[in-house]
Amino acid sequence: MTFNRWFETQFGCPVPVGLTEYLTEHPSGAENGYGPRLWTAEAIQEETDDRQFASNGVCIIGASDSLSHILLRARDGRVFIVDSRDPRSVDAWFSDLGTMISLLNLE
Repeated sequence: MTFNRWFETQFGCPVPVGLTEYLTEHPSGAENGYGPRLWTAEAIQEETDDRQFASNGVCIIGASDSLSHILLRARDGRVFIVDSRDPRSVDAWFSDLGTMISLLNLE
């Protein structure tokens, strides 16, 4: 199953434009060398399924360090950096993936 099809099946909406652009430009993922990293489409799908995040309307798209995950909310494309032990504990949020990529120098 393609990533787009998986996303639409899991969340009932199309992949946010920012995520589609990121996956097209960075098929092997992206990182800035000091911590934050974004994953590949395959890793996003596997980790989201393993952690059963889709039922909460989010997918895990990366990690900012060993203690924090990067989540994308499917319905509006907002991005959240959350505690890996308690994803309800938000450390930071961004209006979209492009903003986060720019601010964290993940280009």
